[in-house]
Amino acid sequence: MEEEKKNTNENAEGTSPAEGAKTEQNVPYERFQEVIKKKNALEAELAKIAKEKDDRENQTLAEQKKFEDLYKKTADQLEQIKKDMEEEQLKNALITEGTKYGIIDLDAAYKLIDRSKLNIVDGKVTNIKEVIEALIKEKPYLVSKTTTYPLSGVPPQGEELTPEAISKMTMEQYANWRKTHGGK
Repeated sequence: MEEEKKNTNENAEGTSPAEGAKTEQNVPYERFQEVIKKKNALEAELAKIAKEKDDRENQTLAEQKKFEDLYKKTADQLEQIKKDMEEEQLKNALITEGTKYGIIDLDAAYKLIDRSKLNIVDGKVTNIKEVIEALIKEKPYLVSKTTTYPLSGVPPQGEELTPEAISKMTMEQYANWRKTHGGK
C-alpha cells in the first residue's frame, strides 16, 4: 500500500509515463509502438477481408440478378410461344372446320371470330363448330353460295365431278377418283 502511495506521489510530482517511468499501468514506448503497428496491420487486413467479402456479395448479387433476368426472359418467351401455339391451333381448327362450312375468306373469319366464346382445353379448341356457326349467322357473306370442295379440289365421295373440279385436279387425283367411283 505504501508503494502505491509512493508511485502516486511520484506521478503527481511531474514524472510522466512517457518519460520511461515504469508503473503497473505504464507500457514502454517501443512496445506501445509495436502494438500500434500490429493493430494498424490487423485493421488493414480486416478492411481488406471486409472489402473482399463485399465484392463477393456484390458479385453474387449481380449473378443472381442476371439469373433472375434470364429466368424472366425465358418465362416471357415460353408464355409467348404458348400464345402463338394456341393461335396456330385456332387457325388450324378454323381452316379445318371452316372449309366444311364453305367459308370463302378464312383469314377474315379468323379475324372476326369471337375469341371470348372459344373453349380451349390443353391447347385444343373444343367448341369450334358452335363458334363458326355463330359467325356464319352474324356474317353470312363469309360463306360461298356455290358448292365448294375441300382444298384438294376433289369432291367428297358420292358427288358428281364438275369440269371446274376436274381442272383443279392432278392426273393422279383424277385417276384415283375414277377408280373409287367406278370410272364414272
